[in-house]
Amino acid sequence: MTHNCVSVHEYLEYLKTAANEDRFWYIKEGKTVRPSLSNSNTQTGNMANFRYKAASGSDRYVQVCEWKGELRVDLREWNGDKPTKNGISLTLMRWMNFVNAIEYVGKTVEQKLSYGNHLGGNVLCNVAKNSVYVDIRQYWKPQEEVVPTKKGLCLRPSEYSRLKQWISEIGRALPELDGVVPCYLQGDHMNQLGALQCSECNPDDFTKW
Repeated sequence: MTHNCVSVHEYLEYLKTAANEDRFWYIKEGKTVRPSLSNSNTQTGNMANFRYKAASGSDRYVQVCEWKGELRVDLREWNGDKPTKNGISLTLMRWMNFVNAIEYVGKTVEQKLSYGNHLGGNVLCNVAKNSVYVDIRQYWKPQEEVVPTKKGLCLRPSEYSRLKQWISEIGRALPELDGVVPCYLQGDHMNQLGALQCSECNPDDFTKW
């Protein structure tokens, strides 16, 4: 996973710098507002464009950004003008997997059932039984059991509702999604061995195959 090759500090500094340069598409009073092209096309070092940003509440934002040549959907809590470690950065494939499961997640919350979905690379979307919160989080396997990390965001009901409403807006900001093929539809995943050898589907043990 590309984002593991750099420090969390470096990624957060990138978010902060891009925010200060005002390189966003905003949702303001129900309308999409984009800054001038001279700002939106600016690039500084490893910094790149934010294509979209919207506030989900309580200093939490969803934003589409480019990080070292890779487009991502970032869900994060900010402290004023500074991004915090409380958040998760999703690759386009993982975002697509989340979007494809969005209705199942909603029904699970309504029926007060438990739900778990592997979005790829040990990023899971979970809903606990009788809970109204949707948790998107990075997991890892230190020993025998896969356990959650602090890297993630637990979405409150109002935040999850807003995120659902913005899916089409995010899609318009990300035409590249049309070229993303989920792992399970790729040719080398037509058999079990292909999935076992995939770092997205089997991130902890793919090297064993």
